[in-house]
Amino acid sequence: MPTSFSISGGTMVSPSRVRSGSSIRIDGATIASIGRSRAAVSKLDVRVPEGTFVFPALLNIHDHMRGNYLPRVGPSGGRYYTVWSDWNNDLQASATVAERNRTLSISDIYALSSYKNILSGVATVHDHFPHEWNEPFVSRQPLTVVREYTLAHDASRYALPWGGGVQQEHRAAKKNGWPFITHLEEGFDAEVQAGVDALDRMRCLDDHTVMIHCIGFSEEDIHRVAHAGAHVAWCAASNMYMFNTTCRVRSMLEHGVNVSIGTDSTHTGAINLFDEIRFARRTYRQMYNQDIEARTLVEMVTTNPARALRLDGVSGCLAHGARADVLIIDPR
Repeated sequence: MPTSFSISGGTMVSPSRVRSGSSIRIDGATIASIGRSRAAVSKLDVRVPEGTFVFPALLNIHDHMRGNYLPRVGPSGGRYYTVWSDWNNDLQASATVAERNRTLSISDIYALSSYKNILSGVATVHDHFPHEWNEPFVSRQPLTVVREYTLAHDASRYALPWGGGVQQEHRAAKKNGWPFITHLEEGFDAEVQAGVDALDRMRCLDDHTVMIHCIGFSEEDIHRVAHAGAHVAWCAASNMYMFNTTCRVRSMLEHGVNVSIGTDSTHTGAINLFDEIRFARRTYRQMYNQDIEARTLVEMVTTNPARALRLDGVSGCLAHGARADVLIIDPR
């Protein structure tokens, strides 16, 4: 494969700017230049058809790559869960997990998960598992799996024993300049719904903090999260399937919270990120009787997760010096 080439034609969405008649020159794994100048065109120029859209490849801020297997596992009899741990009990006892564990190796599951993401335009994904679980596999995947992060499972008594504890993991994130990532307020139990209080009390609520699900957030929680500069991962399909509700996403956006869209695993979430975007748009319309802006949706899978994962200017954009992760979309 050539190490230097350009892509020209179509409509380029950077995504901060939409322009036609531009080119991107790629050297190795990096965008060397972008624009209308001759410097942006290489001797080897890949010209895309008129009407084609050229986007930055997408980021999936929340996946559990070991958990991508079907069919879904969820509540039965028209009921929904009150806390995530009830779902986890059902999952561990399910025929789905028994078949998955019997028929596939962990390497196979990671390969399937990589293509789940790649085939929906994703070049960067966060696999929300402890490093000792995923480190043997992530470097062998055909996309970027984020490796620079710390994590907790949750900030309540229901949490699985991932990492060294919320405070220790958050301190390490600040020291290294990494994101600290945790599920939060995934359910209706009083302790679960005190997740923001717990993080604030431990001084672990700041711009390093990335919180997933957040369906229990009150308006006061949202105000505090916005003030702290923390980030939220919205997984509407998983939330609706498990709990028949999702987070107060319009209020979060109005308060300036940095919200990204993630898939969760296919055990509860959408089949891939494209489907999750469609579901999120439909859910927003049903909740608020209005549409969410297309620009906002694009930002939720490009610049917003890049900011949350501390990859600003590296991923989720078409810009000089960024990774050469490019998504070309046929308008059909």
